[in-house]
Amino acid sequence: MQGGTSYNPRSYFTDDNSGGLTKDLDKLSRLPIADSKWFLILVTRNPGEDDWQGGLTAFHEKFAPRGLAAHSQPSQFPESYFLGLLKVAGGDIASRNDSAAMPLSG
Repeated sequence: MQGGTSYNPRSYFTDDNSGGLTKDLDKLSRLPIADSKWFLILVTRNPGEDDWQGGLTAFHEKFAPRGLAAHSQPSQFPESYFLGLLKVAGGDIASRNDSAAMPLSG
């Protein structure tokens, strides 16, 4: 919940208003540093793998070429919370998941 509004991963990642993260992503993209732009998202209920991946997929479909690479997965956390670590990535990244850092199960 943010500002009195509940979000699921799909709505959070695709909201281009003040509740979403596109404005912050654009700010980070303007910084003159490379490979050092990250988001850490605290979710007070673990969304589960399907919802998390669905949200990231929807983000990439809507906001390409902006990109986010997941470095944590819901399966690594209890049901009560999730810390989504996302690296800002751009361009054409096929899966947008850093499989060397955090392999996806399944």
